Amino acid sequence: MKILIVDDELLARRIIRKIVSENFPTFEFTREASNLKEAITVIQEEKPDLIFLDIQLKDKNSFDIFEQLDHNKLNIIFVTAYEQYAIKAFEVGAKHYILKPIEEEKLIQATEKVMRLMQNKNSELGKISIPYNSDYKIIETQRILFAQADGAYCKIYLKDNGEEYLSKPLNYIEEKLKNFSSFFRVHKSFLVNGDYIESVSRDKSSLLLTSGETLPIARSRRDDFKHFLAEYF
Repeated sequence: MKILIVDDELLARRIIRKIVSENFPTFEFTREASNLKEAITVIQEEKPDLIFLDIQLKDKNSFDIFEQLDHNKLNIIFVTAYEQYAIKAFEVGAKHYILKPIEEEKLIQATEKVMRLMQNKNSELGKISIPYNSDYKIIETQRILFAQADGAYCKIYLKDNGEEYLSKPLNYIEEKLKNFSSFFRVHKSFLVNGDYIESVSRDKSSLLLTSGETLPIARSRRDDFKHFLAEYF
């Protein structure tokens, strides 16, 4: 795994590098970056697998990086002294958020969680088959935004605006997707793909998808959903 460290403080970069190199000896490091311009150049040229990114870089805010790069393709752990940016960080797809001063155990745990997440995604690029007329249709799981119950039937919504209507209950699709950790049953009528969650309401009663739909979260599922978010993100 190739690691990029972006921080305008030399000491912070040294601390992160020391902790990571001692606990993950197989990791490789790109050249480091102390500002936004350097970071973008390194990302484009060396394509790091994981980025430790500070938020305030001298006179620049690191969120500006997403104006030039696709955040969906970046695995980022924010390491910052600013607690107030946490919600925004997760909205742009941050995999973890660590506050300074850097605690070794928290950095290790965050890195391990992101490694598991990346491994799960690599192993989950799968497909499922669903009944289609007298045959079966194959659907790539990563195309599925969410599935919605419709009485004894259900509908699958796809990221390319496609839809599949099944003469099967939502439980059928949930069983099909049980080995894919990105899917979670948030409500008796909705099963969602965590990859496309844009944000979650403060009271955990609903979530917004990147495609614009808002889905309810059942009160009885909120604690489990909180654990799902902690593990998956």
